[in-house]
Amino acid sequence: MSDVNWRLAMRSLKRDLRAADVRALFIALVLAVAASTMIAFFLDRLERGLERQAGQMLGGDLVLEQRDPFSAELRERLESAGFVLSDQVDLVSMISRDGRFQPASLKAVDEAYPHYGVSYVDFGNGTEQIASGPPPGEAWADPRLMELVEIELGDRVQVGQTELTVSGIIEREADQSGGFGNFNPRLMMNTADVEATGLVQEGSRIEFEILAAGAPAALDQVQGLLAELRRDGVEVRDVRVDR
Repeated sequence: MSDVNWRLAMRSLKRDLRAADVRALFIALVLAVAASTMIAFFLDRLERGLERQAGQMLGGDLVLEQRDPFSAELRERLESAGFVLSDQVDLVSMISRDGRFQPASLKAVDEAYPHYGVSYVDFGNGTEQIASGPPPGEAWADPRLMELVEIELGDRVQVGQTELTVSGIIEREADQSGGFGNFNPRLMMNTADVEATGLVQEGSRIEFEILAAGAPAALDQVQGLLAELRRDGVEVRDVRVDR
């Protein structure tokens, strides 16, 4: 393009840009791009927030539940996919102290609990935020169980064939997953004490859970495995589906 044609083209462009309708079109284009970017950003934050909240309620990004203990092979496959695992056992049993008996929902957690969030526990000096479960030999009871069995902090309660020291009052658990025993008052204990209770027997009302925390890529990697588990009767809760 010659210099003369170039100058004519630039004058024409400047003249067109000064036109009101062209300026309005340009402003509309800028606003449309900005709005699209803001909406995409908002949706991304919303998506992440939903997954984070759902993960906390479920106890992990992936939760597996069945009536029998899970195999070591399954645990290895999940860990190799990039998941961090936490074991949990839920069962219903009678709690007793000084001749008082009360059905309770027992929740046994391991040292990796919780993957997300904190529990609110009163150890006698006000409620504290705790990112763990009770240590072996101890248990945390909810206020309803404390009242029904007339327990005070430091008391020992009979759980099956063993005794545990009630060291905390649990106001809110880190994970809020439901279960068959949630209508009963709650007692949280350590999985290391489950065997000593003698409650894991044929016909016991018990559920074994694996709570897995991992990146979205890890969830993508195990979709085939999850389909197999569902066919085998394992209850599978995926944070991206069940939220």
